[in-house]
Amino acid sequence: MFHTLQVLAAHPELNNITALQLFCAFSLIFCLKRDITIPQPLSEAPECPPTFLPPAIAEFLAESLSISLDLMKDLWEIVREEAWVESQKDKPGKDDEECFRWKRELSTIHGLIIDSSITLYPLEGVCTNADCIKRGKTLKKTKFCEVVYTLAMGACRAYSAHLFCPDTLSNHGYHHNFSVCDGVQTYYGGMPKYLQVGEHQFVNDSCKKVWKRVGG
Repeated sequence: MFHTLQVLAAHPELNNITALQLFCAFSLIFCLKRDITIPQPLSEAPECPPTFLPPAIAEFLAESLSISLDLMKDLWEIVREEAWVESQKDKPGKDDEECFRWKRELSTIHGLIIDSSITLYPLEGVCTNADCIKRGKTLKKTKFCEVVYTLAMGACRAYSAHLFCPDTLSNHGYHHNFSVCDGVQTYYGGMPKYLQVGEHQFVNDSCKKVWKRVGG
């Protein structure tokens, strides 16, 4: 962080960015990480920050931080490495959710469904169907409104991203907890951080543990 602050201080227009703006930037980038990586070309490694932000997200971040789009491009270049590391934290918190609550109208303007700090993505970002001609290609995305129950924030508005193969002949789709091929659901291994308990209801891991103890 010290190096990032040094570079920002040397920038002729970003040298007066506030700590609140910087925190907001890191918080939004954390919550939008998968939204940032999904549109990237396959040559971009998902564990590394992409060179460029998707245009709609760049515009959303610029307006959220009250800076110009050109300055947002400079800011991304400066903070992307550190912001990407920061975005590896376990799950959104109260501060992240608060940051999104007052951005809801702005996100709608840019055609983005990002008015919640929680978006549940599948494990995969590309088609993994061995029989598909589009295997390894980026998946298309739809989003659905959900409710996630948490200990820290109570019942939260959230979204789940359903990814599907761009090949019109493929019947392969990817959901947060499972994939579907020809009508057969295959659940991912291990216990997910968010467990689906109803058609549009999920509970996070902290809530699961408490419910398990209470239920005996």
